Amino acid sequence: MTTQSTEVLLLPSQIRFILDMMMGYSLRDTKRCSDHHNVDATELYNHLNSRLKTMITQDDRNFVNMLFDKMITHTDMEEMDMSDDDTAGMMALELKAAELEVTVDELTQMLGLPS
Repeated sequence: MTTQSTEVLLLPSQIRFILDMMMGYSLRDTKRCSDHHNVDATELYNHLNSRLKTMITQDDRNFVNMLFDKMITHTDMEEMDMSDDDTAGMMALELKAAELEVTVDELTQMLGLPS
């Protein structure tokens, strides 16, 4: 197999799409596909994610923080069910965390996601 690298310019939204697609696959399908292409899926995910983090500006972070501040300010936290997380994609996060042998909290922190 050729190990030559190629530079491909991607928008942050395109990188997020690829990462979401990777997380949306079952572990079996991801393993099968990565084996077929002789790619370490975890290494690729981490590489793309690290590039994405450098593309996010301080303005982007400020905007997201403002949105979360508004959500927290305008949400009745006593009415919110905090006992069980059935958020879409939570299973994918749990599986990825198990694969990397870290907790979900550590994984979300590594990915720069709100905890």
